[in-house]
Amino acid sequence: MQNYLTSSFNRYLEYFDGETSAHIGIELLCHFEGIQVFLSFVAADTDYELIPEILPEERFEETSIHVSELLQDTDIDDEIETILSNAAEGDTLVFFCESNELIERALESLAYSNH
Repeated sequence: MQNYLTSSFNRYLEYFDGETSAHIGIELLCHFEGIQVFLSFVAADTDYELIPEILPEERFEETSIHVSELLQDTDIDDEIETILSNAAEGDTLVFFCESNELIERALESLAYSNH
């Protein structure tokens, strides 16, 4: 996957519960096969109601949102490639991850380092 995809940091994903704000993930801007997409990795159980809380409203109006989950036994490369193959210019791919460790593994599979 690293041979045809480049990624850069876009923003940290924050969730505000009314009292406190929490860092719950990271979003990358990725270029592959001539298109640009957003990859969002969220350390949380799959929660469709959370998506509008963490993504800008215009993403819902102008592009498609694709949702998947990464679990301990998920083939991360295969799952990301499968979702990417269905993405169009400007789409957002949201991956709910079982743990922060899985987010790190996903970032490694994209050859992304935030250090």
